[in-house]
Amino acid sequence: MKLKHIYIIADTEKSLSELSCGAAKLAESFSAVCFGSEELAENAKVSGASKVFQCVVPAGCMAEEYAKAIAEQIKSDAPELVMLDSSVRSRLMAGKVAAYLGTAVTSGISSINTDDGIRVSRMIYGGAAVRSEKLTAPISVVTLGAGVFAGTAKPEARECSVSALRLESSSAIKVISKEDKKEATSNLAVARCIVDVGRGISQEEDLEMMKKLAVALGGDIGCSRPVSEVNGWMPRARYIGVTGVITKPDLCICIGISGQVHHLVGINEAKTIVAINKDKNAAIFKAADFGIVGDLYKVLPALLERLS
Repeated sequence: MKLKHIYIIADTEKSLSELSCGAAKLAESFSAVCFGSEELAENAKVSGASKVFQCVVPAGCMAEEYAKAIAEQIKSDAPELVMLDSSVRSRLMAGKVAAYLGTAVTSGISSINTDDGIRVSRMIYGGAAVRSEKLTAPISVVTLGAGVFAGTAKPEARECSVSALRLESSSAIKVISKEDKKEATSNLAVARCIVDVGRGISQEEDLEMMKKLAVALGGDIGCSRPVSEVNGWMPRARYIGVTGVITKPDLCICIGISGQVHHLVGINEAKTIVAINKDKNAAIFKAADFGIVGDLYKVLPALLERLS
């Protein structure tokens, strides 16, 4: 059963696209609140939304200062659900909007359905368990992990006008300057094939083999936390795990991955896991559908040769 109305809050094209698909799937209609460029607001007009609200953040102000105005608009339309992604800004915005609405935030949602009210699932205890909850508040606020609505059909375009929300700044915090993070982004959360690299590789140059494998399979490359944060061989955005990226690929090839639980959280929804490790007792084999016990420096060249 579909909800009557949903609100989504987005500040990027990717977030707008995913949240729009989800909102159209879960509700009869939805409204979109957009931060950023006029282009994003224009795209929201044909995203399937029945209403679009644009928030233009003046110099020296923060996006979160719109929280009160957004909450007031939400109250006037009385949707059953408000959805945001799980970026740092979105989590902060969700908390402030929920406070003005007098409700709570359910964060890090991995699945959601409305067959019998609003039911959600999310990982707890560092990924060791999944908890299912039924949200009963008049207006529920949730933040969603990437890929929750992967594969969901795009909603039918619906032309609508764009209204500007008025900013009433009351914050004592002022933005002095902004500096873009010099860090690569990735689409691991929605990748269909992933080559997952662990500490079993001996040097950074060996990553070229892994990248060639990913290219040959039409996939992407990710890594365990030590490869990224200890060795510094790959960007933080490619770290898979409980505090990294949560993935749902069709195929995940784990190379030199030991199989610690905090890493398995990031790949345990893969349809097929293939593990390559020279340690026959490595924990990764318990989670794998197929395993190869062998030296990756012998296995990988042979695999690449067969795929070439």
